[in-house]
Amino acid sequence: MDRSKHHEKCLQVAEEFLKRWEVEDATATRMVASIMMHRDGVWQGGGFVEAVCDNDLYAAITRADNTSLKYLKLYVIASKNCYAR
Repeated sequence: MDRSKHHEKCLQVAEEFLKRWEVEDATATRMVASIMMHRDGVWQGGGFVEAVCDNDLYAAITRADNTSLKYLKLYVIASKNCYAR
């Protein structure tokens, strides 16, 4: 799958994942997709994304903005359970 198609698929999967948690937030959707793509080696995420994928709670908390703190639990769950197939 090429990079742009993988990105679109990650956005779709992220949106579906968040809806199961009753979250409809475009920023959260993009963050979950970014986490998935970083984890899958498709692109390099920022410091917060790296911390989530590395399971580094301290780094994730200290690099998070308010939205990321709000959804941190879901981002961690997504990093281990959300895959574009």
